[in-house]
Amino acid sequence: MKYTSVQLCGQLLDIKERVAIRRLPIELNQNLISREQQNTILEFFRVSVEIGRGEKTNKSLDRCLIIAFIFLLAASLNLTVENHIAHAQTPYDVSIWIWDETIGWLTENITMDGIETGFNSPHTFTGLTGTHTFTVSDINGWDNPFTKWDTGELDPTIALSSGGTHTAQYYNPITITIAAWDNVYGLALNEPITMNGFTSGYLTPKEFTNLIPYRNVFKVPDTDIHGNTFSKWNTDETSTSIKPTSSGTYTAQYSTPTPPLTPTPTSTTTPTPTATPPGPTPRPTATPQQTNAPTNILPPEVYYAIAGAAVAIAAIAGIVIVLLKRQKK
Repeated sequence: MKYTSVQLCGQLLDIKERVAIRRLPIELNQNLISREQQNTILEFFRVSVEIGRGEKTNKSLDRCLIIAFIFLLAASLNLTVENHIAHAQTPYDVSIWIWDETIGWLTENITMDGIETGFNSPHTFTGLTGTHTFTVSDINGWDNPFTKWDTGELDPTIALSSGGTHTAQYYNPITITIAAWDNVYGLALNEPITMNGFTSGYLTPKEFTNLIPYRNVFKVPDTDIHGNTFSKWNTDETSTSIKPTSSGTYTAQYSTPTPPLTPTPTSTTTPTPTATPPGPTPRPTATPQQTNAPTNILPPEVYYAIAGAAVAIAAIAGIVIVLLKRQKK
């Protein structure tokens, strides 16, 4: 069968339209190229061989072969990118709940990406892709302030790019007292208090009211005015900083360092060894040898790249065959 350059390009275009190389599926469970990809490579070889058997063709034939090679190479390399994008765009679901320390579960408005959704909590948003933000009110319907999300975020707006259930938590305002105690001078201490990284201008003991739990950090000096060292808080925290979560008195405890005791030397009597009757020799026990289960060393992306390279190599081989046969003639 004889092919002109136009017929050859038509064959390749026909292959492109029928198989749609740019969208060939990948068998993810086996990390192999699909049967359609294999058929495409075989078809390319068949066309190349038929050309080699035909008569001489013009220079446009070489250009067509080069275009075909570039097309197959780009398609093979694009497989890995398309698969990665498809995986990244997998839809996910997000459920938003709202909880109050006093009332329990609440029905409150939810804003998504800065726009009112018209949905109240609890609500599940389905089929999401990319990153989205969800916002709840600063003050709920019971006048309690937003405190935190169950994942620890302290802002009423949370950004999500994967599925899951997220609960906005509201706590009652708290009243606390920061005090200081010394094992010599008792509670009669006036220690400076730092609040959220800034000097508060207050000395212990000092009461702070209408605070949001989990939001404020209080700190006292490492050494008190009498030179005694901080030991711990009455809640057993050992850092000089503390983050109150409920109302109450938080007392920093200082103590005088205790000098180490000097051990008193004592006479020791060397015990007289006693003969131990020989016992039965214990039978050695076999230690089971642990066999590590084989692991998949290479990530899937490597297999996709190998598959793409295989397609490119096949294309190059086809071109080499054609050129060699043409030279023989």
